[in-house]
Amino acid sequence: ELCNEYLKKGSFVNITGKLRHRSFQGNDGRTQWITEVNADEVVFLGKKGDYEVPKEEEQKPEEKPKGDPF
Repeated sequence: ELCNEYLKKGSFVNITGKLRHRSFQGNDGRTQWITEVNADEVVFLGKKGDYEVPKEEEQKPEEKPKGDPF
């Protein structure tokens, strides 16, 4: 889900995981092939500003701890 929110076409990432190839019959009866990425780890490469922060997270106020921590 994070990749869907933060990445755009042309973004650089390093993915560790497995590729899965599967097939299914399309509406026209032809065999269709899909390659899926099952990511164990995703590292966003590039500069911090290259990735857009979703609007929901931009609007969240910073929470400060209540009381004396000691």
